[in-house]
Amino acid sequence: MVSIIVTRRVKPYPPVLVSILAIVIGVLLTGLVLLAFGVPLNTYFEAIFNGFTTGQIMRPLVYLILIGSALTIAFRGAMWNIGAEGQMIIGMILAGIVAYIIATSVAVLSGNEAIQFLKSVGVQNPQQFITLVKIEPQLVGTYYIYGGKGVNAIVVRNLTMPPIAAQLLALFLAVVFGGIWAAIPGSLKSYLGVDEVASTLIMNYIAYFFFNYSASTYLLGYSIQARDFYRSDQLHALLQYPQAGIPGSTITWPEIWIAIVAFAVVAFMLNYTSLGVQVKVLGSNPDALKAAGVNVKRLAVIIMAMSGMVAGIAGAALLFGNLFKLEAIRNIMSPPTQSFGYTGILVSWISMLEIYAVPPAAFIVAGLQRTGRNIEIILPSQYKQAIGFSGPGVMMLLIGTVLLTFIIMRVISEYSIRIRR
Repeated sequence: MVSIIVTRRVKPYPPVLVSILAIVIGVLLTGLVLLAFGVPLNTYFEAIFNGFTTGQIMRPLVYLILIGSALTIAFRGAMWNIGAEGQMIIGMILAGIVAYIIATSVAVLSGNEAIQFLKSVGVQNPQQFITLVKIEPQLVGTYYIYGGKGVNAIVVRNLTMPPIAAQLLALFLAVVFGGIWAAIPGSLKSYLGVDEVASTLIMNYIAYFFFNYSASTYLLGYSIQARDFYRSDQLHALLQYPQAGIPGSTITWPEIWIAIVAFAVVAFMLNYTSLGVQVKVLGSNPDALKAAGVNVKRLAVIIMAMSGMVAGIAGAALLFGNLFKLEAIRNIMSPPTQSFGYTGILVSWISMLEIYAVPPAAFIVAGLQRTGRNIEIILPSQYKQAIGFSGPGVMMLLIGTVLLTFIIMRVISEYSIRIRR
């Protein structure tokens, strides 16, 4: 008779070693799979090199640090927040409300009224200007002018509060409502015993619905492009974050600083406050917290809310720094969040829930993301046809293989498995 004996190791393998081996083995296994379809290994490793050295890695790096930090808060407390996608979406919606309703006013002008307005703001050739704004919005003073439907029709959006005040208000509301959105499944888990994995996933899709409703109703734009594609007008130029000027990247300085500040705050909270200690103990021994008089149910809700706050601010930053509009989601596989809410789970796991390991883990995952997209560009057509899926598919294969390898390595590091005859 054969029996399998599983025992917990007294001294598990170092977490850093587990993560590094999982990444190396996952990358090599993916290379072997592609090789089986006829893709040369040198082409594959060229894509990896380019993925980690291009400036395009900056945006996924910044947002994976944000979401990795957000999820590490929840995961450390054994609250499995799979809803960062929805919390980002809620942050975007609130940022959109600030940008299109609170911080700006809008007027639709046509015919002679439009001509007279343009002359009043110093436009020398109104007819030529109207032709131009039908292609691309133009900034005149605090007025952002779009092309409207009809002859000589324009849409004028005027900034009614200082840009920095509007941007800060958007971030604040994104933090508040992102936290509220996450606190809902946290409360369901704490007080009704509803599994938070299922509830956070469901709330992602509810958030997608709210996003589509917002983009096609009260946030629907007035410009030609907005009406044709069910989206908001392009964000007022003075509200858009300024680019950092990093070669090959459109990342902005505010996005970078938001990630740095959020990471620093989360790291300080987890490692240097009593709340951080409670979060850690909640994940390993909640009974000890109960014995110490801590309200464990309330603590769980607070943890989820804090996780949602960081994810919410990521959504607002993405609108002001990259998207510049809210457009109805037509393909659930291509959400406006760019799936950072899901990919951030891998970052948190690879970091082994150690907050200081989140940035390097985010760098690795961001590089793997870019690798998959680079393969789409550099692969000859015959290889694409042989594989049967595109660059994003290769990205999913690569990241999925690394994640599966990580899970296996984690089990091996924690447990000794012996076969007895």
